Amino acid sequence: MKIYCFSGLGTDDRVFKNLKTEHELIYIPWSDPFPKESMENYAMRMAENIDKSNPFALLGVSYGGMVASCLSHQLNPVKTFIISSAASRKEFPLKMKLFRYFPLALIPAKQFIPPFWIVSRFFGVRKGQPSYFLLKEIINDTNPQTVKWAVYQIIKWRQENVAKNIVRIHSKHDKLLPKRKHIDYDHVLNGGHFMIVEKPAAISAIIDNEIAKNQKLTS
Repeated sequence: MKIYCFSGLGTDDRVFKNLKTEHELIYIPWSDPFPKESMENYAMRMAENIDKSNPFALLGVSYGGMVASCLSHQLNPVKTFIISSAASRKEFPLKMKLFRYFPLALIPAKQFIPPFWIVSRFFGVRKGQPSYFLLKEIINDTNPQTVKWAVYQIIKWRQENVAKNIVRIHSKHDKLLPKRKHIDYDHVLNGGHFMIVEKPAAISAIIDNEIAKNQKLTS
């Protein structure tokens, strides 16, 4: 089965390189958003790259998980895996909800990418580890204007309903998006917000197991 993958905010296909599943992973690269475009409209533009003629699954990390969650309502995938993410705005921590009242439009774009020591702390990566250097490379390649647009869309996200085929994979130690009540898999021990890179074997096993269970139900 084809699994269409959406990376996190400011990241790219490098975050999926360690996953080893029985299925074909297809990365959907981010395109530049239109001015004032909503996350929902942006997600549907990304969906133009998905082959809907055969059963497929979606996989999204962090911000990419929110995009995948939007698409899950429209495309009816077999499964939608969201990793280190939220399936609706109701799953945001209080601190993120409060940002709705901040004048984000007045903040310069370059300030939406904090110093790397702050980024690494919230992503839970340790200095000297391969994940640390990978994250640093990705952050250095990030476009501040795109980050500013995406942060604004996340804060203003309106979706409250969760699609029935969502599978949440989260870490108990996620500092950026702390664990919420409705998590299907939260036993990825010692993983942080960047566990897509640090715990690929555990995540790959969950993906294969969930798709296998669905195939048994439909066979």
